[in-house]
Amino acid sequence: MMNRVLLLMLLCCHFLYVKANENCHVSGRLIDSTSLVPLQEGLLNISNSVGEIINVVKSDSGGNFTFTADGLDDLLIEVRVMGYAVKKVKISKQELNRDSLKIGNIYLQSQEIKLQEVTVTGKQNLISQEIGKIIYNVQGDPENQFQNMFDMLRKVPLISMSAEDDILMAGKANFKVLINGKTSALTVGKPSEIFRTIPAKLVQRIEVITQPPAKYDGEGIGGIINVIMNQKLIQGYLGGINAGSGKMNSNVSGNFAIRSNKISLSTFINSFWEYPPESFLSSQIERDGQIPNSIEQEGKLKNRANSKVGAITFGYEIDSLNLLMIGGNLKGKNHDRTNLLSTLMRTGNKDISFFTDNTFGLNGNGGSIDLNYERGFKRHKQQLLTFSLNYNKQSNKQDGQNIYSERVNFEDQDFQQINNSSLTYAPDELHI
Repeated sequence: MMNRVLLLMLLCCHFLYVKANENCHVSGRLIDSTSLVPLQEGLLNISNSVGEIINVVKSDSGGNFTFTADGLDDLLIEVRVMGYAVKKVKISKQELNRDSLKIGNIYLQSQEIKLQEVTVTGKQNLISQEIGKIIYNVQGDPENQFQNMFDMLRKVPLISMSAEDDILMAGKANFKVLINGKTSALTVGKPSEIFRTIPAKLVQRIEVITQPPAKYDGEGIGGIINVIMNQKLIQGYLGGINAGSGKMNSNVSGNFAIRSNKISLSTFINSFWEYPPESFLSSQIERDGQIPNSIEQEGKLKNRANSKVGAITFGYEIDSLNLLMIGGNLKGKNHDRTNLLSTLMRTGNKDISFFTDNTFGLNGNGGSIDLNYERGFKRHKQQLLTFSLNYNKQSNKQDGQNIYSERVNFEDQDFQQINNSSLTYAPDELHI
C-alpha cells in the first residue's frame, strides 16, 4: 500500500513539473474605453521581473494579440497605442502555469494633448520600435565619442552579456549578426571581440530584429542584430586616435573619414591586447583502500591574446538617388596559452612523477570585400533598392602539444595536434 502511495505522489510531481515547463499561450484584446472599438497597431512591450524586455508583439486589425510565455517569471505588459494613455498589466507566474491564459479586453483611455507652443529640435529618441524590430540610435547617445560598440550593445533592449562576455539576445545565443544588413567576416566567431575594437562614433544605429525574414528560416535563428555603420559624411574630414591600458588589457585605435563633393573615404584600425595575470594551481588528493594512492599537482597557467581589425570604405554619390560603395576589412587574432604542471602519483610502493609543458596556440585571420549599390526613389522615399556583392574568407590554425620531462616510471609519449580550417563564401543579395 505504501509503495502505491509513493508511486502516485511521484506521478503527480512529474505531472506538475511537465506542466510548469509548458509554454502558456496568452491572448487578449485592446479596446477603446469610450467607443468600445477595437484598437489595431498597438505595441505590447513584455518585460520580466527585472525589467528586461523579452518580447514585443502587435495587435491585429481586430485589436487581438497573442504571445507565448514559459511561466518561469512574472510578466509586465506595457501597452502603447498612438493617442491613448499607456496601460500596464501584470501577470504572475502562477497565472501562467496553464496551457492558455485569456486576459480578456484591455480598455485604453484616449489622451488629448493640447500644444501651446511647438519647438522643433534635431534631437532623436535613443530607442524606437517598429514591427518586429527595436532600434538603438547610437549617434544620439552622447557617450558614443569615447565608448566602443560593445559598450553600446549593453544599453540595447533584449541584449545582454554572459559571464564570459558573450553576446546574448533575449537570453539566448542563437542569433545572427549582420553589418549593414549583410554577413561579414568581421562577425564570424566571437563578435564581442570585434565589437570592442569598433569606436561607437562610427556606428549609426543598432537594430534588434525579433522576427527575421523568411530567407533565414532554414538557419534556425531566433533573431538578428544588424549594425548600421555611419557611411555618410558631410563635406570635410574627421578623425581620431584612442588608446587605453589596464591591468588585464589595453587597446589602440584610430579612425579617419573624408568627403569632397561626391566622393567619400573612411577607415579605421584597432589592436587589442589581453594579458591576464598568471594563475597558480596546487592540489593534493588521497584515496584509502586496499592499495592507498595519492596525486599531488602544482603548476601555473599563462594566457596572452592579441586581436587586430581594420576596414576601409570608398563611396561615390552618383546623384541624389544613386550611391555606390566599395569596402573591405581584415581581422586577425593570436592566442597563446602555456600550462606548466608537475605531477606526483603514489600507488602502493610505486611513485610516478613527471613534468608537463602544455601549450596551445590559435592563429586566425579573415577578411571580406563588399560592393554595394543603393537606388532611391523620388515618389517613394521610404523604398530603397540595394544590390550587394560580398566575398568573405577566413582561416584558423590550432596547435596544441604536451611535452613531458623529468620522468620517473612514466612512459607516455609527447603529444602534438595541429588543426587547420578555412572557409570561403561569396553571397550576393538584392533587397527592395
